[in-house]
Amino acid sequence: MHYLLPDHPSLSVALRKEQVRMRNAPFVMREQQYHQIKAVLAKLRLGSMARVVFLVDKNGQPIAVHGEVGDIDTTSLASLAAGNVAATGG
Repeated sequence: MHYLLPDHPSLSVALRKEQVRMRNAPFVMREQQYHQIKAVLAKLRLGSMARVVFLVDKNGQPIAVHGEVGDIDTTSLASLAAGNVAATGG
C-alpha cells in the first residue's frame, strides 16, 4: 500500500525523517512527485506508441498508470510482472 501526501508546509520534519527510515514499509509520495512520475509515464507512452504504461514496485504494487486501462486488472498485472522479475532474478 502506498500513500500520497499533498505538498504542504505543515508536514512535520519528524514525519519526513520517519518516512526515510521505513525501508520495508509502505512508502509515502508527495503529490508533486506523483505528478512528475505521471509526466514521465506520459512521455514514455507517447515515445513507445503504447496504449498503457505501468510503474510497479518490486512487490507488485502498482504505483502509477498512464493510458487506456479499460478493463485491465492492474493489480493482477502488476503482481504478475513482479513475480516474473523475481523468478528471473531481476
